[in-house]
Amino acid sequence: MLEDPDRPTPPSEPLLPTGSETILIVEDEEMVRTLARRVLERQGYRVLEASDGESAQLACSRHPGCIDLLLTDVVMPR
Repeated sequence: MLEDPDRPTPPSEPLLPTGSETILIVEDEEMVRTLARRVLERQGYRVLEASDGESAQLACSRHPGCIDLLLTDVVMPR
């Protein structure tokens, strides 16, 4: 079967968004938090992590710049 030269070739991998913003991940399950951090860092984001609400407040107070996005679990300790 011959390929149609006018048909664009689909990319081999889907393109994920990239950025340079700072994201605070608040997640009590370490494996979920680590996976989210790795995926976001590969895409260029700066990632701060916290395992509970108290740690998140501390991370916010210690971070000198802007936190552009809060990604959080709905139910977690403290």
